[in-house]
Amino acid sequence: IQSVGYILYHLGYDPDEMKGPVIYIIDLYVTEVKRHIGIGKMLIDMVRTECKNIDGICTFIYCWNKNKKAIKFYDHLGCERINDLILYSTK
Repeated sequence: IQSVGYILYHLGYDPDEMKGPVIYIIDLYVTEVKRHIGIGKMLIDMVRTECKNIDGICTFIYCWNKNKKAIKFYDHLGCERINDLILYSTK
């Protein structure tokens, strides 16, 4: 058996209104030769189903603003961009 991709996520809460649990997808990867056949969408759908199963209100996806392929993919899925968040790094 050979892996063709993975998705990493964790549970959290709505940062603004605390109305319920959310899931944060922090990494999604599909091997280049297996892209464009629905694996990425399937992985995201699995996490979205998990969110519904825990009565979650939303799934957030982290995406680096220079990752144009990922942005195109998430836009194609109909994901809503949230432009008013700032990501901080500590060193």
